[in-house]
Amino acid sequence: MTSRLRGLPAGFGRLWTAQTVSSLGDGVTHAALPLIALTLTRDPLALAVVTAAGTLPWLLFGVLGGALVDRWDRRRTMWVTDALRAALLAIPVTAA
Repeated sequence: MTSRLRGLPAGFGRLWTAQTVSSLGDGVTHAALPLIALTLTRDPLALAVVTAAGTLPWLLFGVLGGALVDRWDRRRTMWVTDALRAALLAIPVTAA
């Protein structure tokens, strides 16, 4: 088993940890956003709009963002986008 681990690149553990934390944060966000909307209103249409609005940026900016990220420095882009996501997610949390 240790011979297989030695074949991995040096930064693999950090990349795997960062991706795990990011995926966990995405999962919490996808679960918490409708629950927060549900505590504010019981209207099913409003809940559906909030849930759809949570996935709308992926549809609007996914392809364009992927094309741009391929041209930028990946490490810096990951740091900047994760910091921006944390700041944007802090806004509704502090507002609630």
